[in-house]
Amino acid sequence: MVLLVLAVLLARGAAHAARLDIGFDASGLMTISAVFQRGTYDGPRAQAYWDVALERVRALPGVQSSALAEVPPFSGNSRVTVFRRARYTINHNDTHAGYFETLGLRVLAGRTYTPAEVSAHAPVAVISEGLARDFFPGEKPVGQPLGRILEGPQATIIGVVSNAITARLRDPRAAAVYQPIRDMLAARMVVRASGSSEALIKSLQSTFQSIDPGVRVGITKVSDGLDRQLAEPTALSTMAGLLAAVALALALIGLYGVTAFVTGQRRQEISVRIALGASGSDVMRLLVRDSLRPVLY
Repeated sequence: MVLLVLAVLLARGAAHAARLDIGFDASGLMTISAVFQRGTYDGPRAQAYWDVALERVRALPGVQSSALAEVPPFSGNSRVTVFRRARYTINHNDTHAGYFETLGLRVLAGRTYTPAEVSAHAPVAVISEGLARDFFPGEKPVGQPLGRILEGPQATIIGVVSNAITARLRDPRAAAVYQPIRDMLAARMVVRASGSSEALIKSLQSTFQSIDPGVRVGITKVSDGLDRQLAEPTALSTMAGLLAAVALALALIGLYGVTAFVTGQRRQEISVRIALGASGSDVMRLLVRDSLRPVLY
């Protein structure tokens, strides 16, 4: 029974995860990572590489928008910066100016940073809606210092965007702080595309190959990373369901064996009851009732 209850709870969790609103449309989104050769690329050269890549990718047919980010959605990137305060987990992501448009996040207050602010590494930040609601109740977060939330480099909050779950589905709070990207060696490109993704992937591979054949490029769909996260609770619920079914079958076999043994021991009593006028259905009800009593208890 415990395993059955656990299986039902896990199945409910998997169904809830499948219906969870992540805050953006993952279909048509792709992540492009580049592994630069050691010793041949530094920050400025990586910046130049990504500038050329962005220009050429945006010119490809089917590409709606593209931007750079240190932690693309559902990439499993270990570079995500996590801050904990007041039992809070805040995902810190350094991004390009067009990241919010590419993902489809709405600007709820203020504005997002500009390409000029990204190039100048301006001390500005954009926070998620949930973070603004929890840390600035009854206040306007725009214009507030980021130090009221996080310890570290000083920055000013210039905007609030809609919530988006980009790391783990088990963390629906999705509190996030976005700042202009600095480390271009750790950057990845996020592309919003329309139409056939398979045809576009081939075009993207050719485009990056033409920029520098020595740079290893990986292209993945954001929806694949999301599906992997959705598969985890589904697999757990399926495994728990199978274990529960096996446990239930073993319990039924054991109950049948005990009932058969007890019935054999009560054969003389049953004969006396029938001799005194008990019908077969009466005897059956008696045996079933006595067998199910410990189950109900």
